[in-house]
Amino acid sequence: GGGTGLGGGAALEDAAANQGLTVRAYIVDQFRKLSNAYRAGADKGTGARMHGSGRSDAREYHYKQVCAALEHLSDSPDWAELEAIGTQRHGVGGKTIAKLRELWDTGRLGRVDEFSNNPEQVARELLIKVHGIGQSRVVELVRQGVRTISDLRQRTDLSPQTSIWLKYHDQLEQPIPRDHIGEVRDRIGAVASRIDPRLKAIACGSYRRGKMESRDMDVMLILRGAGPGSTEHLEVMARIVPELHADGLLTDDLTTPGKFPQFGKKTAARVTTPSVVQAENSIAYMGICIVGGVHRRLDLRCYPEHQEAPALLHFTGSGDFNRFMSRAANARGFTLSELGLQPSVIKGPAERVPSGPHLELHSEAHIFEILRLEYKDPSERRDKIDVIDSTTGRPFFQTRESRTALPALTDTSRLQAHHPAAIT
Repeated sequence: GGGTGLGGGAALEDAAANQGLTVRAYIVDQFRKLSNAYRAGADKGTGARMHGSGRSDAREYHYKQVCAALEHLSDSPDWAELEAIGTQRHGVGGKTIAKLRELWDTGRLGRVDEFSNNPEQVARELLIKVHGIGQSRVVELVRQGVRTISDLRQRTDLSPQTSIWLKYHDQLEQPIPRDHIGEVRDRIGAVASRIDPRLKAIACGSYRRGKMESRDMDVMLILRGAGPGSTEHLEVMARIVPELHADGLLTDDLTTPGKFPQFGKKTAARVTTPSVVQAENSIAYMGICIVGGVHRRLDLRCYPEHQEAPALLHFTGSGDFNRFMSRAANARGFTLSELGLQPSVIKGPAERVPSGPHLELHSEAHIFEILRLEYKDPSERRDKIDVIDSTTGRPFFQTRESRTALPALTDTSRLQAHHPAAIT
């Protein structure tokens, strides 16, 4: 590789080789460690230095964006390629380039070392993964001396949901093989069709994106023939959950259908008028199932057929891809959610309000078409660079420099994006 650093990237190559990773995978892993550290409240604990301004959640999101940008590097980038990320990728600034330089020269990130050598931070990162425990609670528990899962199990002030989670903690941390998710979907589908032959089961999440293993299971039920105005799908969860227990698939509930689930909400702020809350809890369920002798987390939801396309898009992910597809929808004058696509306008400083009814949607491809975005198969929905404006063939979100300097970053020229120095 090129570069002017003392080691010319040798330290970085050695560090990656020591972990059996490509240089790209090693760099992404280092920035993912930063993202995870801030998710766990790295700048909120006792003795934590406040690194600059900004809150943990903003930093977590920033480093997630950086990881997404770095995924597009070649396996063994030279310094010119690393440095060029700053001009080509929306969201990568000078401080990030300085961290890349640090990795290039030393093979390490001082900030990552600092966090991994801090026992309180290590504990925070362990505890934040536990169901039902948020960031402020994690910081509080660590201040009170909790360091391990064993310590946490000794507590008498845990919610029933967290206690259930801890019972199976070691199993829930294991990745889930693809065929186990297919098996769970088939078993749910069989039980569902006994309840109502109009129900069909679809496995979403990283399974639908083609991944060989997943962290949890996302299964969606669609009630065919249920159109706008129908409320039949709201009854499905209350009927199917007891049957899935009887079938031996479900072992424990993390939420109870029809009741307000206070734990484990993954979605950010959402409208919480009573009618929406009630509907949300009738269609969504979280629990623990057993497959292949191992306990796994299951998210189950039910939608009427007319919401199948937006719900499928939403629960397939990836989260980064969805976030930027929603932003593109806003830019086109729409609001996109799992419930549908509707015209909207900006009212006040940062509020969007509907300006028309939900559109009739026939498929996921139909949503892309309305928004004038190139259709992407589930396996191609990684991050914001995959949100392509179909009118220009370029990514919808670009840095100012790349708008003028780079050719269209469509799939055909993705290879060029890996080697910006080669672009003339």
